[in-house]
Amino acid sequence: MVLKKARVKRSAVILLAQKGHSSMAFKEGLLAGWIESNFPGETLAGYTVATASGGSEQGTRHSTAGVDGDDQRDQLRIRLGFADDAKVTVGESGTFLAATQTRLIVGSRSSVRNRPKDLIVAAPLTDVRVHWFDATVSSNWFRHWVIDLGGGRWRTDRTGLKALGRETQIAPVADEFVAVLGDRAVQH
Repeated sequence: MVLKKARVKRSAVILLAQKGHSSMAFKEGLLAGWIESNFPGETLAGYTVATASGGSEQGTRHSTAGVDGDDQRDQLRIRLGFADDAKVTVGESGTFLAATQTRLIVGSRSSVRNRPKDLIVAAPLTDVRVHWFDATVSSNWFRHWVIDLGGGRWRTDRTGLKALGRETQIAPVADEFVAVLGDRAVQH
């Protein structure tokens, strides 16, 4: 693949990558293998690719100014009663959310090869509630996640559903992830 230097909006580059115009797409098979090696005996039931949400929350190293739904997500987090000091974060921006039969796994993605990298946190599914909503105001749509990991621990992430009005490749995967979670996923 030959890359040409061009002036394009970042969202257009993301759209091309998410629409399969890049060999760097996150691959389900690699994630399934990563889970099997890190959690022997467990298999991948569902996943989505995400980006760690910064916004006004403490403990993040990047800004998400201007992303639709950030304020709404922060308000939801506050309404749910999550304390700032109980946020699970490691400063990674590229993440994935995965469910097995027994746990929810949040991990980082390699910024170079877009593969599963490190475990951020894993929690028993019995302790987990994944609160979510779709921000669909502009031509860039996001699914925002507020994840209750149990014991007061929480984190937020978001998944791009549309870029420049076109559905991303990960949008159907995000819907499947919600379906796999069943009643552990709460739409707001």
